[in-house]
Amino acid sequence: MYRMWENEFPKITRENKLEKDLEITNKKLNSTLQSARQIFSIAVNCIQKLSDIRDNNYLDTDIASSIEKFKVQLGKYHKILLTEGTDRREMFTEAVILEHKKKLLAAKEQNNIEAQIEVIMSLRVNALQILPELRRSLVNELIRNDILLITANKKTFTLELLATVSHALKHALCALISILASTSKGVDYLVEDGNEIVQRMIEILKEQEDGSVTQRFSIAALQKISIKGTLIEVFLKNKMIDWLAKFLERSLSKDIHVFALDFGSALLANILHSKAAIEELEQNTILTKSVSFVNTLDHPKSTSAA
Repeated sequence: MYRMWENEFPKITRENKLEKDLEITNKKLNSTLQSARQIFSIAVNCIQKLSDIRDNNYLDTDIASSIEKFKVQLGKYHKILLTEGTDRREMFTEAVILEHKKKLLAAKEQNNIEAQIEVIMSLRVNALQILPELRRSLVNELIRNDILLITANKKTFTLELLATVSHALKHALCALISILASTSKGVDYLVEDGNEIVQRMIEILKEQEDGSVTQRFSIAALQKISIKGTLIEVFLKNKMIDWLAKFLERSLSKDIHVFALDFGSALLANILHSKAAIEELEQNTILTKSVSFVNTLDHPKSTSAA
């Protein structure tokens, strides 16, 4: 028995070492892939700026400065690729978040739209590259540091940003709010002093053309927010059942992004599952018919299959 155990022991040791090596390799691979995605995002931002310059929509006259910022970002992630990965939590330390907050405040005071967009997009792009298991911690850090000054300024700062006429800034803000709304604590943070931010997000959604990027992010944020049952009244007050039913119906004749359709369907489902929505449908036969029609859109192959 002893000899059998002695012969087996080296095998167990080797397997344990292989498992540890595999775990380390997987972490490095994930970090490397995330860095590659980050570099891709930087490339997309560069293309967007070039497009704006071509269309004479670029507000930042200091192009050299923008180029230097892109070079710094590329250098940072190129280094990660060369070293085969690093701890991505460094991207969202308290110091990093506070630095972003400071820059956002300064840009807002100077009414520098391009700088506001740059700071918010930096937060969002970096958030997309963080490992999924760290996403909740990221949102908690953003809340703890009051990134949108909702606690400090009683939501005034955020509402003023959302009142902008800049489509690019609306897009960036909706994307950041969607990240915050990805956890229940994030939703609580957005509505801690009332429902005005949700109200404004609904207004922004209704203002968008079908297929726009801002439409996608605003409807995604609202779907996440709607999971909090106490906020359903806000959606009903703004007649979102009717709006969503018509929005989904338009998808039959218009090219609407599947991302928006998925989140729009989920948002409608969240609203309809509430007692208040059921009571409203019982009293409104026209609205009930609209919702019944939408239900047929969930089975597009049923007719042809027959």
